[in-house]
Amino acid sequence: MGPEHSIKADTAGKLDLLIMLGDAGPAFPEQLLGAVREAVAMDLVALGLSLAGVERVIVSTNRASFMERLSSLPVLVIPDEPGEDFHFGRHLRHVLQAAGITGNQRVLYMGGGAAPLITQSQFQTLVDTLRDNPQALVTNNLYSSDLVGFTAGWLEEVEPPARDNDLAWKLAEMGKHEVLQPPRSAGTSFDIDTITDVLILKLCRERLHPHTRAVMDGVAVDASHITRTLEVLKDPHKTLLLVGRVSADVWHTLRRRAACQVRVISEERGMRASGRLSRGEVRSLVGYYADTQGFAGLFSYLAQIADAVILDSRVLFAHLGHWPSDADRCYADLGQPEHIEDSVIRELIAAALAAPIPIAMGGHSLLSGGLLALLESMGL
Repeated sequence: MGPEHSIKADTAGKLDLLIMLGDAGPAFPEQLLGAVREAVAMDLVALGLSLAGVERVIVSTNRASFMERLSSLPVLVIPDEPGEDFHFGRHLRHVLQAAGITGNQRVLYMGGGAAPLITQSQFQTLVDTLRDNPQALVTNNLYSSDLVGFTAGWLEEVEPPARDNDLAWKLAEMGKHEVLQPPRSAGTSFDIDTITDVLILKLCRERLHPHTRAVMDGVAVDASHITRTLEVLKDPHKTLLLVGRVSADVWHTLRRRAACQVRVISEERGMRASGRLSRGEVRSLVGYYADTQGFAGLFSYLAQIADAVILDSRVLFAHLGHWPSDADRCYADLGQPEHIEDSVIRELIAAALAAPIPIAMGGHSLLSGGLLALLESMGL
């Protein structure tokens, strides 16, 4: 049903799939990111409608183009509240109330760019796990969640998080519920949050669902710095360095499946959910080296210990005290320093591009679901 239809009241004991998709900023890379996320969300809706055990598919969005595409589908659309500064947790409560979801009803929340590579089988397993374990919290990542299965009433017992990535962490802090996480895979762990994720998606065409494939086929972006980094994975005489929020699961996966040697500097996992980012407490060993030797000195040293680097730039931004605007973040991921307004971030990206080895930089997913997606795309 479209936004003009009434809300069903007989939802007790049912499982609802809730997908949220925000709007995009005005800069070109933000618009590109928004178009890809909308296509991913359309595929999630189509998959959700096909799953056994899903009573309703509910979408919250303020994107006019997305609402128009949904108008002919049996989907409940709840537009974002006008004139309000967006706060994820408060808006989530509003959506659940508007949809009549209360008490012990189970909800599977997914961000609009979540799980672009998820299979129908993986999706069905998530739904079954949520329905079969009524006291469990189900999430793909406790520290930075993109999908969260929970009981609606739990949300009234916690302070609503400002970002969806903190939802699982906040609910787990209650200490009342078992946390169930599906096996790590590209299907459940990869999320389209940054332009780097779009570049990775471009390299995974054969696994894309129809709406996403149609959009990605029209996207012309340069992913050469990522493909050059990937070549190192195949060479037993080369070394790949991972820097940032690297989980033990990802490290062990690389050790099993990549031919190259792997170095890891894992730091600041959970920096958002724990509040360290908002409190200005993020500290990075790599950042300290950049403080003393400059960005050119940093990358020159990294080139002495590795043949390619995958670097979580968000940890470095936070350490430097230069959190980028959405546009600057996108241009940084694209490797286009000439468009970056923040002079420090512009200098950082220019130095990375001038490094003697390939440096792939992006957000958390580059070192988690994105890396798993790249491994699977290479048959590793």
